[in-house]
Amino acid sequence: PLYNLTLPNGWRQDPAVVAALAWRRDAALAAGPTPEVERLRLEWPPDAGPPAASRRLTFATGSAEEFPDVSGRIPGDSLDGERRRNLSALAGEATAREGGDFSRGCAGA
Repeated sequence: PLYNLTLPNGWRQDPAVVAALAWRRDAALAAGPTPEVERLRLEWPPDAGPPAASRRLTFATGSAEEFPDVSGRIPGDSLDGERRRNLSALAGEATAREGGDFSRGCAGA
């Protein structure tokens, strides 16, 4: 089963957070969950206001049909451990479709 923990930035330097995580991690590993994956969670808080305009990065609404094609172009040496495992176990297109299914289920998608 999937078990998620959201940790604050710099959690490794906070002994209280490290201690609170330790027993949860030990319990989860003893239960035999899926492999551990660590991901960064990037946020732009509303009180920060909109970012300055840039030509380096643009956002556009995409379709469900476009996502597998774009996602499939992400290299296998991705920093995302779960993606690396999936690429080795599934064909690139299946991994891209699976990622699209997940992304469409996220808030704001």
